[in-house]
Amino acid sequence: MRSSRPSSRLRITLISSVVVVSLVILLQITGLWRPIRVVFDVTTQPITRLFSGIGRSIGGGFSTLASLGTLSKENTDLRRELTEQKADLAKSKEIERENELLRTQLNFSKNSDYQQVGARVVGYSPDNMRRTLTIDRGKKDGLEVGQAVMSSGALIGRIEEVNDMSSQVFLVGDPEFRVQAISQSGRARGILRGELGEGLRFEQVAQNESLQSNEFVLTAGSELIPKGILIGTIESIDRSDNEIFQAANVRPAADYRRVEVVFVVKG
Repeated sequence: MRSSRPSSRLRITLISSVVVVSLVILLQITGLWRPIRVVFDVTTQPITRLFSGIGRSIGGGFSTLASLGTLSKENTDLRRELTEQKADLAKSKEIERENELLRTQLNFSKNSDYQQVGARVVGYSPDNMRRTLTIDRGKKDGLEVGQAVMSSGALIGRIEEVNDMSSQVFLVGDPEFRVQAISQSGRARGILRGELGEGLRFEQVAQNESLQSNEFVLTAGSELIPKGILIGTIESIDRSDNEIFQAANVRPAADYRRVEVVFVVKG
């Protein structure tokens, strides 16, 4: 019984298909198919247009997405090129500035009798408790502990530690820095040290020595630091008749906090 039902459905389907095909052929032969087709086209035309519009919208959407993707990539490429151009410009300006600094330093060096080695500053002390900087010259360049370090023709410190390719400079502004000094006009001798502020202090100068405002203070010559290197200018003098020594506040000749290129005096 179950096997006969599919057979009956198949026969009905075949008979229906034959009838439909025969009817269509008959309508075409008699000429009645044209009005029916016109009615069918009119009926289905809105649906056809709807699906056609949807297809065009979907196609347009994919096209828009593709265009947005292209624009995004172009914008990314433009931003990268702009960044690279800014980096090149910054690098060019930095090279120009460094060359100007070198020219300035070399002018001071030409007027000096000292044998000097130029170096770039590559690091500063991370805090205010210890005033040091690091330069890109070391043992391979003949540097030694105790050598004087200059900027713009003035003393800014001395070599404290030497490695193969770098060295640490102990700056004059550090409160622990000490160097023998002499005033240029009065030839008064004393010890120059750093202070916590921006200035320097010229101390242990005998009361009978002559100190004057705006007078230059130079290195007096000691160990590896030659005599006659400019340190700074006397701003004010502290003198008391009850004291054995007098002292002076000194303004540094070079801004040791902002140096970028220095010269190490080798002899």
